[in-house]
Amino acid sequence: MNVVSTVHLLEFYILSDLFYLDCQVDVLLHFHPTFIASNCLRRFTIIISDGTHNTDEAKDSTGKASQVQKFRANVFMNRFTLLCMKVVKNPMIALYPSGVVLVTSSYQGKDNIITLAWVCTACFDPPMVACAIRDTRHSYGLIKKSGEFVVNIPSEEIVRETDFCGQVSGLNTDKFSECNFTKVKASQVDAPLLEECPINIECKVQHIITLGTHDLFIGEVVAVNADEKILDGETISYRKASPIVYARGDYWTLGELKGSYGFSKKS
Repeated sequence: MNVVSTVHLLEFYILSDLFYLDCQVDVLLHFHPTFIASNCLRRFTIIISDGTHNTDEAKDSTGKASQVQKFRANVFMNRFTLLCMKVVKNPMIALYPSGVVLVTSSYQGKDNIITLAWVCTACFDPPMVACAIRDTRHSYGLIKKSGEFVVNIPSEEIVRETDFCGQVSGLNTDKFSECNFTKVKASQVDAPLLEECPINIECKVQHIITLGTHDLFIGEVVAVNADEKILDGETISYRKASPIVYARGDYWTLGELKGSYGFSKKS
């Protein structure tokens, strides 16, 4: 692992016939001599001076010495972006973002809600959804015993309630009552739908895979319930649905549309 140290009065030399930059900055140096600097026009390789260089010369990529113009400047992020070389980190959860859902379950008359972010589409045909759940969670036992669950996709309007359902246990808290959620009878499973969520995906468990801290529940989608107000014909309007995404502790909204599937080949 690289040691991090603060270095002062660094001299940067751009490998170019144009110029090199001698500047005073405070940076975190990961004991690697190479940084990348880029602006809107071109990309340079910068070498940190070690005191052995000739301040009147710099070498280009061919090794040929050339005269360069020296100047002193303050580096601002809007002009130069200094990017450290890639740093190898220990294995960790670094994938982001992910969706946020409220999964409802029911077993022998006991209903519960759990907030999950580690949920994804697992198969197209048949349609399947995968949910990673710790075996210490109350919902884990309800889903494992019943073999059913509902993935309710919340909108940004209920982000506080969504967070709350992931902070308390259903063993001693009625989350439906605390959040003023309305139970709606599902068409194919016993677990309730949440009326306040615009999309409700009914699932029946097909596989449970033991991974480590979490088990992966893979459920086949047996019914999808959608609020009419978020539909554009047969298609879900995600702008109208206003879903939440999760990035390692923070909740975000989707923001601006940047493209649609296949647009890169159409334009």
